[in-house]
Amino acid sequence: MKGIGRLLAANAIMFFRVRQEIFWVFFLPVFLLMLLGPMLKNMAGIGSLRPEDIDFPVGVVDNDHTPASREFIAGLKAAAEFTVIEFDEAEGMEQARTSAQRLVVIFPAGFQEALARSEAEIRVLTDVRALPLTGMALSILREKTDAMLAGRSPSAKQPLTFIRERVQTTDEFSDYIDFLVPGIMAMAIMTSCIFSLSPTIVRLREQGVMRRLWVTPLGKASFLASHVLFRLMISVAQTALLIVVAFTLLDTRLALPILPVFAFVVLGNLNGTAISFVIAGFAKTPEVASTIANVVSIPMLFFCGVFVPMEIMPPKAIPLLRLLPLTHLAEGLRRLMALGWSFGDLWKSELALLIYLIALFALSLRIFKWDKSATE
Repeated sequence: MKGIGRLLAANAIMFFRVRQEIFWVFFLPVFLLMLLGPMLKNMAGIGSLRPEDIDFPVGVVDNDHTPASREFIAGLKAAAEFTVIEFDEAEGMEQARTSAQRLVVIFPAGFQEALARSEAEIRVLTDVRALPLTGMALSILREKTDAMLAGRSPSAKQPLTFIRERVQTTDEFSDYIDFLVPGIMAMAIMTSCIFSLSPTIVRLREQGVMRRLWVTPLGKASFLASHVLFRLMISVAQTALLIVVAFTLLDTRLALPILPVFAFVVLGNLNGTAISFVIAGFAKTPEVASTIANVVSIPMLFFCGVFVPMEIMPPKAIPLLRLLPLTHLAEGLRRLMALGWSFGDLWKSELALLIYLIALFALSLRIFKWDKSATE
């Protein structure tokens, strides 16, 4: 235990001597949070996309019940881009308010007569948070109705006005910030460890420091334990800093269940540390270790739901993305802090992270090398 404590102190000294590493570990996550949060604040609905939204589900209310309104509704139902469900007006408003339907199209009473006078209007209720999604759907809706108007009377001028009403919804994430903060936390916990630790281990081995430790009573487990404890301390500090920034400088409505969040911090950090040791076991130089770390980390950052929801990815890719550890860490933190899930509800994510942890540490102990010559 005394040897682990001394190594822990040595790791801290080496870490704080390198100012660039301090910047990348502590201030890069905060920089991304402060940059992306306010910039994408009005794209709040990006954090609440669901798989079924990608097919543009559309609610339709027919208050006219005339051949003209039925013709337009039939045209929408025939469109491959939409899945159309009809409601009465009260149900349509409720569907829009709860975001069960992101887009609700209302054909008002007198639509057919107004269409004949070229004064027709269609009300469109859209989720105020899902601006990119509903904007795209509304563009497609205009194209479809223009085509139907042209088919009715190619020579006649039949203007049709869309009255867009943005509805404040009540479920899921109230802001993109609520989606982003847990994702940035997951990124900081896992990937910053991968980027910084694996090249450090290889560099120590290349410089002969590991060989000197080899002839001491220190074992592999003690060496691993010292780095694990130090990186865990760094992850706790990172998480605390991000939480302070999110709750003081950004308008977040996240919950903060301390013990469950800490449990995911520990699981995520241990997985990141284990991945770092596996990379260090395979890499022969610090440059190669950095390259492997990039290859491992960058795809996870873009595709594991850190900045955007995985549901916008190709459907066939989603099962593969759910096999990656950062996916389970980001989803676990997001569901704890933004959606109010309990720690027990997240057993699938916890189990996945534990399986990864055991497998990665077993592999790292097997391939761990003290001497540079052992890699050649």
